[in-house]
Amino acid sequence: MSEMLTQEEIDSLLMSVTKGTLPQASESRPRPRRHQAVQAYDFHHQNRISKDQVRAFQMLHQTFARTVSSSLSAYFRSVVEIQLTSVEQLTYGECIMSVPSPSTLGIFEMAPLKGGALLDINPHLVFPIIDRILGGSGRASIQVRELTEIERTLADRIFRRLFVDLQQAWLQVGQFDIRLLKVETNPQFIQLTSPNDITLLAMFSVRVGEVQGMMSLCLPLTMLEPILPKLVTQRWLGSSGAGPLGGRSPEMVGHLQSTRLDLRAVLERVEVPIERLSCLQPGDIIPLPSAPLSGGRPTGNQELSVIVEVAGQPRFVGRMGQRQRRRAVEITTVMDAGGRAHG
Repeated sequence: MSEMLTQEEIDSLLMSVTKGTLPQASESRPRPRRHQAVQAYDFHHQNRISKDQVRAFQMLHQTFARTVSSSLSAYFRSVVEIQLTSVEQLTYGECIMSVPSPSTLGIFEMAPLKGGALLDINPHLVFPIIDRILGGSGRASIQVRELTEIERTLADRIFRRLFVDLQQAWLQVGQFDIRLLKVETNPQFIQLTSPNDITLLAMFSVRVGEVQGMMSLCLPLTMLEPILPKLVTQRWLGSSGAGPLGGRSPEMVGHLQSTRLDLRAVLERVEVPIERLSCLQPGDIIPLPSAPLSGGRPTGNQELSVIVEVAGQPRFVGRMGQRQRRRAVEITTVMDAGGRAHG
């Protein structure tokens, strides 16, 4: 409907008709326009995720980039730099169209979430990485082509290593079992969701030695919907740290859990006079206090008691024996920091 004219505007129009002239622009009062706050909305690019959730998603994958940079540097024995460059909301059709063909795509699931997601590694980056794994320099210029069976097996190994770090990064949201389903080279053969469904696309810049390329992670929103309320930055930053991780970051816990320590079982100490020690010859037998020896072997059913040391510190008391024809130690007692046995 047209707007109603004021009495002054009606009089002005009647006067202009009588005189045969149009009213001057200065004579008409500017009327405020309604609906000035209306904004254009594109139904093909629906922003169904809030800015705060996108920011939390970005923080989560920045942690993933730092973790995987460290783990791949040790795996490739070369400096690996991975940085998150952008996080976008795209339709699944746009996400697939942006992937070159052939490419190297790892299809994975995040149980208990339903559906699948994909991780794409640019082929210009995959072949130098495979070359480095096989002992090469990783600088060879390799023409983009389909993967051979051996190369596909190595790509499978790379994806599994990446998903270990991705699962560790997602511990800030929840416990997920991230497993590789298959490795695909043609993006047109992958149908994870409807082409019009919204996805979150995270882009990473990857540098391995002198080679640089891109890696992208595509997660359909239909898979992430059950956990979207947990993607809140205030919830992470404002947490008191009294949870199951004890205030430690998942990245730190992951590094601690994968740390290797020397473990050894040591027979109980025996005091020997220096006079006798100086007379020891090959073939002499030193009896142990925990089990009388006969001919160098425990008598009867008695077992040797051993101290189990962790990184050179006594931590357990055990009994020496056999398991499946291999020497073994059964832990019987836990020792405290002062070396005293309890239990």
